[in-house]
Amino acid sequence: MLEQAVADMQRDLVKVRQSYAEVSASSKRMEEQRRLAEEEAAKWYSRAQLALEKQEEDLAREALTRRQQNLETAANLADQVESQAASLSTLFESMKELEAKMSEAKAKKDQMIAR
Repeated sequence: MLEQAVADMQRDLVKVRQSYAEVSASSKRMEEQRRLAEEEAAKWYSRAQLALEKQEEDLAREALTRRQQNLETAANLADQVESQAASLSTLFESMKELEAKMSEAKAKKDQMIAR
């Protein structure tokens, strides 16, 4: 019975580790997308300044609109990254708890076998 419990915990631990890896990779991708959106916003700001220097107000407005869109995208991605950081923390704690329970169950199993 303890062997089955340990096997079940081992399967659960594999699933938790996979989830942790997936969320971690997703978080890194989102962080990169956020960085790119911020860079793009900076480019649009430069374009707006150049348009103003050339007295092209319509182009400057359009560039500032696109800059704002990129800044909003970056802010949304930053919020998602924070949310995933919390998920990662929770998954990490779950992983540690499950590993502790597995160690405990293995120790009990070994004690029973020794008896």
